[in-house]
Amino acid sequence: MPGGGSSKAFLEAIRVDPDATECSNRSRPRQRWWRVSDWRPYVLPMWAGWRREAPTWPLALPLAPVVFVIAAQRLGWAMFYSPDAGCKATYENIAVPLMVVTTCAWVVRAWVGRSRFYALLAAQAFVFTCREVHFSGTHRGVYLATAAIAVWAVAWAWRHRERLDPKGVDWRQMSFLAATVLAYAVAMVIQRRAFKWIPGERGLHLALEECTETAAHLLFLGTALVGSWRRRPGGSSIDSPSGPASREADGAGDGVA
Repeated sequence: MPGGGSSKAFLEAIRVDPDATECSNRSRPRQRWWRVSDWRPYVLPMWAGWRREAPTWPLALPLAPVVFVIAAQRLGWAMFYSPDAGCKATYENIAVPLMVVTTCAWVVRAWVGRSRFYALLAAQAFVFTCREVHFSGTHRGVYLATAAIAVWAVAWAWRHRERLDPKGVDWRQMSFLAATVLAYAVAMVIQRRAFKWIPGERGLHLALEECTETAAHLLFLGTALVGSWRRRPGGSSIDSPSGPASREADGAGDGVA
């Protein structure tokens, strides 16, 4: 048929024309990371996955140090509750090697799984290790470094938001991670004497703070150990370093401010 070749070429050009995709992207409203409404379509499915899949019993574990310290007082284990018996040194001697092991566990986990998320947790574990060693600058530095890691994590999650998928998350591990964060928060609340109105808190304050912080370190290590150490076939919803999904997400992220 006359002109058949030119018609076929025209249709082929329409099918692969990048301008058509560009026009489609321009028609969508630009998303901003500071708008809660722009996060909602990505966060709500993750929240639904948490409620459906994550075990909740680990969230009670941050209360275990309180029970332990009170039990130690009743049983007369002075090294675990009495400042006069050196309870602070007892917990600090445990904390340093515990955090070294925890940091190594997260580094290995990040390397085995090729996971950027685990690498961030390894960096956070290293920050806590430096804090436990107590060299100059770590008191304020731990807060600055933690804030930097948090900002990096949020920016990374925003860039790869299209790939957030509840099916690619180990929810048992995330439950232990939530318990770890809660334990650190409880330790900070105790440090600020939020419970000084409770009778007997003054004598147990130091032991409660140190024991809760040590328990948080232990939970952090446990979080690194739970779950499968095998890398998922396609990678996790964010961690896959290559492949069509990664390239598509990177392209989408580049076009959104």
